[in-house]
Order: sequence, then structure tokens, then C-alpha cells
Amino acid sequence: TPIVGWLRELGGPVDGFHQAMLLQAPADATFEGLQAAVQALLDHHDMLRARLVRGEGVWSLEVPAPGAVRASDVLRVAAGEDVAGEARAARERLAPDAGVMVQVVWFEQARRLLVMAHHLVVDGVSWRVLLPDLAQAYAGGELEPVGTSFRRWAEQLTALDRSAELPLWTQQLTGDDPRLGVRALDPAVDTADTVRHLSLTLPSQVTGALLTEVAAKYRATVNDVLLTGFALAVSRWREGAGTEVLVDLEGHGREAVVEGADVSRTVGWFTSMFPVRLDAGTGSDLGRSLKAVKEQLHALPDNGIGYGLLRHTGTHPEAAAALAALPAPQIGFNYLGRF
Repeated sequence: TPIVGWLRELGGPVDGFHQAMLLQAPADATFEGLQAAVQALLDHHDMLRARLVRGEGVWSLEVPAPGAVRASDVLRVAAGEDVAGEARAARERLAPDAGVMVQVVWFEQARRLLVMAHHLVVDGVSWRVLLPDLAQAYAGGELEPVGTSFRRWAEQLTALDRSAELPLWTQQLTGDDPRLGVRALDPAVDTADTVRHLSLTLPSQVTGALLTEVAAKYRATVNDVLLTGFALAVSRWREGAGTEVLVDLEGHGREAVVEGADVSRTVGWFTSMFPVRLDAGTGSDLGRSLKAVKEQLHALPDNGIGYGLLRHTGTHPEAAAALAALPAPQIGFNYLGRF
């Protein structure tokens, strides 16, 4: 898929690339009950049993039959209550080439359950399927069927011809993009070890109107609103370097482009990533800025899924080479939604 191709091209180690959830279990939860529930999850959702196959110039995922991955091999009882330490150890146990895509840790005293999965097999939407299914399986209920398998979706997605979109994506990547720092990013230096984090919590008086009233008034999405504010903030911070802002935008990727597909309950890494050149103007008229950004985003076919097909799947080699020769965005943006 496009996003797996993107990961392959990044280079470097990927074994610990994961997502995780820390859950509060019922007061009467037992290890045996959890093990049965985890086994049901592994058997029901194919991608949790996947194994990474690194071919020449392409990565693929092979999925064995249900029962091939045992809950007893991925579920363990924590030695103590050090969640951070156990999470690091669980990450070290992930081994996608060996088919170890999932780790589950039971903190018996705190009644908490750490569920970790390699990012190759889950995304943000997948957790909205997995967590209710885990609770349903623990209660002894039958899990709802999965619609379209990830394999079928991937095969049909990569068969799509999006070559006509090459001029559009070339235009997005062509133009000024002033350097953010004192030097360009260096993949050899700017690794996960050097990442720094900044987390901010905003009051509901600010976020409430932003996420509801503004979007409704302009018939826009929350993404439209947030990206307008973001584009204005970056252009002001650059102080006179122009109003255009080039961003790598992430989406859920579950677009209705595969005929007859139903991936609403399919677990897997569907994420799309594509460049978009935003121009919100000076911000002197915020309504006009929002309308401009909204139009720029909505002009991208199928929420940008065609870019990854051209750039990262190997199905359009000439287009991939042309896009790879253009400067990549320095900024990434991902709105995960409201949970």
C-alpha cells in the first residue's frame, strides 16, 4: 500500500514503530478471561497475525490462518506496576519480520491492560474496532463480521490508475517553502532519538467554538478550520516570507475509491499522506481565509489518496521518480479526531 511504501523509503529500523492503548479492565477481570479475549481478537482480525516480507524494492504482508498466532505468546503479566518500563519492553519484543505484531501486558494489581500493535497493522480507526471487540470477546459475545479484507482492499487500491493526477501533485510541490530551521533536515541526524515534544491543552472555551460553531457556520470540516489557523500561524511566524505553507497532510485513507468495499470494520494501516500547498492569505478576513483553504483542500481528488499511489506503490515508476525529485514538505499535520 502507499503508506507501507512510504515507511520502506524512510529507511532505518522500524521494528518498534507502534501504537498502544492503556485500558482500565473490569474489577473482576481474570488473566484466563483476557487470554481468551485476546485469542478471539487475533483470530478474527487478519492483520494482527501478519508478517512483514521485505522484498526487493517492495514490502508486503503475509497473513497466516486463524490460530497461527497464540495469545499465550503475546500476553504476559507485568512484573510490577512500571507502565513505561513494561511498554518499552513490549516494544522491544515486537518483531514484524517474525510475525510478532502484537503485545499485551496485564497489570494485575492496577487492573490495567496495555495493548500494543505495530503500526504496520493498525491505525487510529482500527482502535475504534479493536477496543469494542476486545470488550465484546471478554464478555463472551460473538464479534461482528469484517466486511472487506485488507488484502482485497490493498490489491484493488493499487490497481487504480491515477496517472492523470501527476500535474496536480507536481503543482503542490512546486514553489517556495522557506526553511524552518537553520539547516535542512538530515535523515542521518534527525531521527527518533532527537525528537522533542510539545503538548498543549487548550480550554474548552476556545476549542468548543473551533470544533463546532465555526465549522457549521461555514459548512466546513474541523480539518478545514484547524488547517486555516495553522497556515495563518506559520505564515505569521515566518514574518513576510509569503502566505503559502506546504504541509504533509495525513488522512484516514479509507476513501470510497474501491468499488463495493466496506472497510468500516477492517483493521489495518490505511493512512494516506499527501502534500498540500495552503494559502490562507493574511488573515485580515478570517472567513475569507477559511473559505480559501476549504476550496484548496476540497480540490484534491478523494482526499489526496492518489498521491501515495503515484509516489509510493511502484505502480507508476515515472510519476514516482518525478515526484521524488521535488522537495518534500517540512511540516506534517494530522488531526486524529474527537475521542
